[in-house]
Amino acid sequence: MMDSLFTVPVLQLKVSNFKKKKKEIEKILKQYPERRDQGMFSSNRNHTDQALTLKFTEIFREELEKIMLEFQRNIGINEVWSVSYNKGDYHIPHNHGSKGYAGILYLDHYAESPQTIY
Repeated sequence: MMDSLFTVPVLQLKVSNFKKKKKEIEKILKQYPERRDQGMFSSNRNHTDQALTLKFTEIFREELEKIMLEFQRNIGINEVWSVSYNKGDYHIPHNHGSKGYAGILYLDHYAESPQTIY
């Protein structure tokens, strides 16, 4: 028998009014163009600002409230950036350290539901 040393909890939420919120996010992200990152994918990480984080937080306030209720604690968003992948692009397995929670919002995700926030 094998025991796990630790677990990684995952919370999956459906975004309400996804089509409307997606359009708002896409409009905002035009102000933060992505750049090719070492040929592996495109991202605007390190090229965003607090205004993007505040706008994102405002748009997804309802979902953030659900997350806070689930984890029974106040949370805030410290940083937001986007990443785009073309066929063949990849990102090496990684973690975000002990900074708190990490989340992913798939605006265009073709394998399953494009309306899921993790």
